Amino acid sequence: MGRLKKPKEIYNNNEILLMEGVCSLKMRYIGDNLVLLTAMDREDIVDVIKKPEEWLTDLFEIIGPWDAKATPANRLTWLRISGEQGVL
Repeated sequence: MGRLKKPKEIYNNNEILLMEGVCSLKMRYIGDNLVLLTAMDREDIVDVIKKPEEWLTDLFEIIGPWDAKATPANRLTWLRISGEQGVL
C-alpha cells in the first residue's frame, strides 16, 4: 500500500512504473491519496517495501504493507460520457 505525494496525478503512475521497467507491479487507486500495490509475485512487492528506489520515494510519502485502518474518506470519480450532450 502506498500514500501518494500527488494524488491528482494518479492516472500517470502506472505509466511511470512501465517507464521505470517495473512491469510486475500495478497501482490501484482506493481513495484519497492511497493506492494498493499489487503484483503477480509476492517477492516483487516485498522488495519494493523493504528497499524502495529513489523514483518511488518521489511518488510516495509512505510505502508499506496493507493497513486495514487506512481507509479513505474520499474517492475520485471518473466519468466518460459519449454521444450527444443532453440538456441539464
